[in-house]
Amino acid sequence: MASESKPQEEADEDRISKLPDDVLCHILSLLVTHEAVRTTILSKKWNKFWTSLPNLEFYDKYFPTSYSWLKYECDPFMTFVDRVMLLHDSKDIRKFSLSRMHREVEFVVEDVYHIHRWIDIAIEHNIVELDLSLVDCKGMNFYLPQSLYTCTTLVVLKVESNCISYDPPITGCFPRLKVFVVSFTNPDSPDPVRRLFSCCPVLEDLAIYGYPGRDALDITISAPELKTLKIHLSCNEYYMYDPAYTFKIDAPKLENFSLKDPWFLSNYHLENRNSVVKAKIVLNDSEDYDPIDFADRTTALLGRISNVEYLSFSAAFLEDFHLSTFDTLYQLELSLGGCNNWELLIVFLKKSPNLKHLVLKNKGRLPYFELDELESNLDLMSEVQAKRVNKDRISALPDEVLYHILSFLKTEDVVMTIFLSRRWKNIWASVPSLDFCDQENPDTIPFPKFIDNVLFFRDSKDIHKFRLHSIRVEDFDRICGWLGAAIRRNVVELDLSVKYYGGDEDHQQIFKLPKSVFTCKTLRVLKLWSNFIINAPESGCFLNLKSLCVHF
Repeated sequence: MASESKPQEEADEDRISKLPDDVLCHILSLLVTHEAVRTTILSKKWNKFWTSLPNLEFYDKYFPTSYSWLKYECDPFMTFVDRVMLLHDSKDIRKFSLSRMHREVEFVVEDVYHIHRWIDIAIEHNIVELDLSLVDCKGMNFYLPQSLYTCTTLVVLKVESNCISYDPPITGCFPRLKVFVVSFTNPDSPDPVRRLFSCCPVLEDLAIYGYPGRDALDITISAPELKTLKIHLSCNEYYMYDPAYTFKIDAPKLENFSLKDPWFLSNYHLENRNSVVKAKIVLNDSEDYDPIDFADRTTALLGRISNVEYLSFSAAFLEDFHLSTFDTLYQLELSLGGCNNWELLIVFLKKSPNLKHLVLKNKGRLPYFELDELESNLDLMSEVQAKRVNKDRISALPDEVLYHILSFLKTEDVVMTIFLSRRWKNIWASVPSLDFCDQENPDTIPFPKFIDNVLFFRDSKDIHKFRLHSIRVEDFDRICGWLGAAIRRNVVELDLSVKYYGGDEDHQQIFKLPKSVFTCKTLRVLKLWSNFIINAPESGCFLNLKSLCVHF
C-alpha cells in the first residue's frame, strides 16, 4: 500500500511553487498584471511575487467600462493600478503599460494626478519601456510629466492618445531613448511638437501616426542616429481639403523610410537623401485631386529617395509624371492600381537600369486587359528589357518546365505573368492546372467573367486539374458550363466547393452535379467540399475514378 501511495503523492506535488523565485517572477511577467495578481489565492508563497514583477501591464478593457462602476464610489481600474504601483517592492520595473481607452467618463484632475504619480514611480524603478494609451471623451489635455523627458533609463516610449500634450525641455530631453512610437490627433501646440522630434540624441527608430487637423503644422525631425522612420497619416473627410503638415527630416543615418499619406496632403523634405536604402511609399486612394499638383509633388518626393536599393510604391491615380533615374534600385514592388496603370510600370522600368527583382501587386483585383493595349505595352517592356545586361534565366527555361512551375499558383496569379515580357504572353494559356477561388477576393471582382475569359482564351491542351471554390456565383448553369469545358479537355482531377446563399445564410442553394461529371472517362480524382445534389446514373458511373473525397 505504501508503494502505491507514493506515486500518487508525487503526482499531487506542487512542483511549480518549488521553482526559484526569479523563475516564478519571470513566468508571471508574461501575464497581464491583473491575472498575475490573482495568483495570490494559490498559497501564501504566492502572495509576494506580484509585487516584484518587472513588467506591469494594465488594460481597462478587463474592468467595468460604463457608469455601473459608480456604485463603487471610485473607478475600480484606477484603484487597482494605484494599489499595484504603491505596493511594488524596490526591484526595477522594466516595462510599464497603461491603456485607458474604454472609459465612458472623462478625465478629472485626480486621474491626471494618479497617472503622473504612476509614471514617477516607474521612473524611480528605472523604467526601460513605457507604453501609454489614453483616450478622453471631452478632449481634456494631459501633459506628460517633465520627469519623463529627462529619464536616464527610458529606451522605448510608445504613446497613443487624442488628449496628450507635449512640452519637452529645450535641452537634455530623452537622453537614452532609442525607440519612439507616437500617435496624435490634431495637435494644438505646434511649438512643443516641433521640439519633440528634435531633441533625441540617440533615437534610432521613430514611428509617427496622426490625423492632420485644420492648422498647418511644420514638424522638424532632427536625429543624428535615426535609422528607421515611419510616417503613417490618416485623414478625416471633414479635414480633407485643409492644410496638413510639412515634415523636414534631417537624419544622416536614415536607412529605412516608410510613408503612408492616403490623400497626400503633406510635404516631405529629406535633407540626407543618399542614406536611404529601403523605402515604402503609399500615397493617394482617391481621384479628388489636382492631377498636375499631385504628379509634381510625387515626382519631387521620389527624387529625394532616388538612391534606394529597395522600393515599394503605390499611387493608384498617378499620371503624367517625371521620374529621376534610380541607378541603385535592385528590387521594386509596384502596385499598378488594378493592372491598368501601364505608364507607371514602363517609366519605372526605363528609369531603373540595374533592377533585378520586380513584384507587381494589384490590390486584390483580378487582372483585366485589352488585347491591343497588351500588345503595345509588351513592345515597350521588351524594348526596356533588351537593354538589360543580366540574362533572364527563368524565361529561357523550356515551356514544359514553366508550365509545371506555374501549375503551383492560383490562376489569377498565373495570368499576371503576361506582364513580364512577350515571352510570357501565351505561357499561361497552356498551364495544366486551373485554380479559381472567389472566397479570397473582394465582392467587386468580376469573378465569373474572369473564368469565362480564361477558358475562352486558353489553348487546346488538356486540363489536368480543375479547382473551383465559390461562394458568390449564383448562376449554376454557368458553373456547369465551366465543368463541361474542363471535361472536354480531359480533366483528371476535380476539386469542387460550390455554395450560394442568395443573401440568406440559413438557406443554402444546393448545386446539382452535371451528368457529364459521372460519365467522364478521364476523371481519376474527385474532391467535393460542400453539399451537392448527386443523381448518379445507374450504369457507366466513374469508370476510371480511383480517389473520392466527400465532405458533407
